Amino acid sequence: PADDPELYKGGFGLTGETAEGAQKINSTTVRWGLLPDSAEALYNSQAQRALKDNSEDPDAANYNEHLVTGKSAIALPPSQEEVLKRRLEDLRSQINVSSKSLPSICFFSLLNTQSSMTSAAISEDASMVAVTSSENYVRVFPLRDHSTSLLSDDGVLQGNPDVAPRLRSDRPLEESSVLRGHTNSVQAAAFTPCSKFLISASLDCTARLWNLETSRNVVAYKSHHYPIWDLDSSPVGHYFATASHDRTARLWGTDHTQPLRIFIGHLSDVEAVKFHPNSNYLATGSADRTVRLWDINSGECVRLFTGHVGAISTLSFSPSGRLLASAGEDKRIFVWDIAQGRKLASFTGHTEHIWSIDFAGPNGDVLASGSSDRTVRIWDVNQAAKLSTTNFMATGTPGPNSLQLGVFPTKRTPVHFVQFNRRNLLFACGPFTV
Repeated sequence: PADDPELYKGGFGLTGETAEGAQKINSTTVRWGLLPDSAEALYNSQAQRALKDNSEDPDAANYNEHLVTGKSAIALPPSQEEVLKRRLEDLRSQINVSSKSLPSICFFSLLNTQSSMTSAAISEDASMVAVTSSENYVRVFPLRDHSTSLLSDDGVLQGNPDVAPRLRSDRPLEESSVLRGHTNSVQAAAFTPCSKFLISASLDCTARLWNLETSRNVVAYKSHHYPIWDLDSSPVGHYFATASHDRTARLWGTDHTQPLRIFIGHLSDVEAVKFHPNSNYLATGSADRTVRLWDINSGECVRLFTGHVGAISTLSFSPSGRLLASAGEDKRIFVWDIAQGRKLASFTGHTEHIWSIDFAGPNGDVLASGSSDRTVRIWDVNQAAKLSTTNFMATGTPGPNSLQLGVFPTKRTPVHFVQFNRRNLLFACGPFTV
C-alpha cells in the first residue's frame, strides 16, 4: 500500500497468496456483530434500536444490522446465568473512557520474576491473577480481598486519579496456588468465564485444564508436536484455541482431547491467537508478519492483513467486534477494520517489543498497550478512525504522536500484560527485580 511507504521498508508479510487472492479473501462477508444473548448485546439493545430509528446518517442502519450477528454458526454451551448476571452488573457500572477521561490503572508488580515470568492472565471477575513461569508451573494469586477494597461503588479506583496505584498484597505467598504438571516452560494461561477453571499452554506441546478449587490438572490436551506459544479461552466458555510453532492454530472443546479444527495457512510460527467476541471467528498473528481471521464453522480464512515488519505477539478485538488490533516486535500497533477488510490506523511510540494490547468498552474508542520499554500507553482509536475516514487516500495514517493520549512509565518493570475489565478499569502486570 502507498499510504505509509516507510512502514514497508525491509519486508512484507509472507502470505502465500497472490494480490488477487488476498483481495478475494478480504472481500468475504464477515458477520462481526455480537450474539443476541450476550451481555453486551442485551445491555445495548435499546440504545441500538434508538440509534437505528432516529439516526440521520444513511449508513447507520447498515452499520447496526451487524451489531447483532443472530444465531451462532457454531454450537454454543448453555448460558451460565451467574456469568451473565455478573457481566450485566459490570456493564451497568462501566465508566466512560475517552480522550478526555483516561482509565484508572491497577498495576501488579511481581517481585524477582524477571528471568522466569512468561505471561499473565486475570480472571474476568478480577478475583485472581495467574502468572506463567519458565520453571514449568503456573502460580495463581487470589486478589478479591485486596482489589475490591480499592474500588468505589461505581467501579473507579479510590485515591489520587492521576496516579496509577499498585496493589500491594499482604497475603502470604503460601496462600497462592501452584499448578504443576507441565514438563517445560509454560507460555500462556487463560481463565474460563466462570473463573473456576484455568487453561495453560506449554513448550512441552500440551495444553492443560486445571480445576482452581482443587488446584489439580483435569485434562491434558495433546495434538501439537511442537511448542505452544499462546492460547485463548472463548467468551462463551467450553472452547479454547492454541497457537503453535507448528504453524497452526487449533480449536478445542474442553470435553474433547483432540482438536475440533486445525487452521492452516501461516508460513511460520503462530504466536498469538484471540477469539472474536461472538466466538464465531478466531484471529491469529504469526512470525510470518501476517494477521488472519478464520471462520470457526468452515475453517476458512476470511481476512488476511499485512503490514507488520516483525513477528506479531498480541491481538485484541474491540468489544463491538468490528475492530482488530495487532502488535509485536516491530513496535507498532495496527488497527484493522474487519467489516471493510483494511487498515484503519497505525500507532507508533513504543521503543521496545509490544507484548499486550486491549480495547476499552463499549466501542473500542481507546486502546491500551504494554511493552518492554516499561510503559503503559493509551491511544485514541476514535480520533484515528475519523482521520482515516477523512484523509485515508490523501494523507494516509495520521502522525504517530497526535493519537497518544497518555504514557504511564514504571520504574523497572517491563509490561507483559494489559487488560480492561467490563467496568473499564485497566489491569497491567509485569516482573520487577530488586
